[in-house]
Amino acid sequence: MTVTRFEPPADDEIGVAVFAKDGPLLRGKALIAVRSDGRCSHALWLEDVYLAGPLPRAVTRAVLRPFLAWMAAMALRAARRELQERAA
Repeated sequence: MTVTRFEPPADDEIGVAVFAKDGPLLRGKALIAVRSDGRCSHALWLEDVYLAGPLPRAVTRAVLRPFLAWMAAMALRAARRELQERAA
């Protein structure tokens, strides 16, 4: 994975990071945008990921979708748990 854009949040500006997935198995891009409303932070996480190889991207995206959704849910659950432990 390669970071192709990184703009940290500043004042009222949204922070953005863009990643190119260029590994032997997964290809595509991911974007994470973060902003603060003064009370808390909000994040937007977008991915367009497909399997490397001869199959059409649309097919491999459909195959990956449930797995990537599960991975994202696990990562967000772990982050929530960590934040709750820090707050306790």
